[in-house]
Amino acid sequence: RVREVCEEGVSEIWLSSEDTGAYGRDIGTDIGKLLRAIIEVLPAEGVMLRVGMTNPPFILEHLPVISEVLRHPKVFSFLHIPVQAGSDRVLTAMNREYTVAEFRTVADYLLANVPGVTIATDIICGFPNETEADFDETLALMAHYQLPVVNISQFYPRPGTPAAKMRRLPTDIVKDRSRRLTRLFEGFDPHGSLVGQKVAVWFDVEVSEFTRLAEDTDEASTSGGGVAGDKIAKKQSVGHTKAYTKVLVPLDESLPGSCQLVHIIRSQRFHVEGVVLQQLSPRNVNKSIRNDRDVSDGGGSRKQSLPVAKYGKEKTEAAAAAECCGSSSTCCMSSNGASVAGTSTTNSSDSSSTREDSGNGSYVGWSCAVVAAAAIVVVILSRRRLQ
Repeated sequence: RVREVCEEGVSEIWLSSEDTGAYGRDIGTDIGKLLRAIIEVLPAEGVMLRVGMTNPPFILEHLPVISEVLRHPKVFSFLHIPVQAGSDRVLTAMNREYTVAEFRTVADYLLANVPGVTIATDIICGFPNETEADFDETLALMAHYQLPVVNISQFYPRPGTPAAKMRRLPTDIVKDRSRRLTRLFEGFDPHGSLVGQKVAVWFDVEVSEFTRLAEDTDEASTSGGGVAGDKIAKKQSVGHTKAYTKVLVPLDESLPGSCQLVHIIRSQRFHVEGVVLQQLSPRNVNKSIRNDRDVSDGGGSRKQSLPVAKYGKEKTEAAAAAECCGSSSTCCMSSNGASVAGTSTTNSSDSSSTREDSGNGSYVGWSCAVVAAAAIVVVILSRRRLQ
């Protein structure tokens, strides 16, 4: 399946699951063998692999091979490892099958063995019976690692879970802890060291559009003149470094699917900005099915060839393009052609987000189902709930 989607012109393959590290435990294999097999069939250039979320218990036994894979030039040095809390007492109450020490073991090993690796994590604030001392341990853990990606959640009782029967903390306490952790996170400067560097950046079809105040006259002038403090509106092409740091450059519709050398000129909290210097590798070319659509360039229009994913059932070219070539989501199809999920590609690894989560549930047994999209392919490992 990886060979097929590479032929279709994808630029990224995401291996994703509730717990990617548990892959193969029920079918006599493991995640390391799968990753090595995928790398073997990736083309020499034009396609990158991103490894999805894994909980500490199942990745512990595979740390050497995971580090080897994340160092590979065809793989983003990025891994999502949710810790949820910095207190073992809270993790036990959540029914998590790992300790803070095990999370530290994984994080320390990867940081020592994968240069520049980005580790993302999740934190749930205000789990029932979480004490102030418990939360202080969470703050201390985050202050120690200063991870660039932290998804911050406020506890919410998901119906049908054991946590739904627990006595909740007062809402004001939960919100206060979420705000305190967010303030700590926002004080980190994970990308400042990139300013002035020239780095390889892989681009997809995502476009960033926003309005903010110009930091200086030079920046204001790039948006039609002005001075520092003037509001500027920007559309920018989006790419990612080897460590999956989000990079914004002036909009260029020829960039998706290619790798470019970019000079980083500015660091923001959740991304960096730069200018393209030169192409390092061309976009991956769809060798099977293609879709031509008009793309406005502000002075007329031109044709842009975009790949169209193959489906288990017949679809019109327009529907396939709409579902699989959009910049905001991927179209996930199971191996039998049934729709599985729509996975956002805009902020899954670039920022801290505040959401609600019950914190309960563990999973095991992960057989593989492959799902495809045109710009990004998501490979989802299916799950079975233990309880």
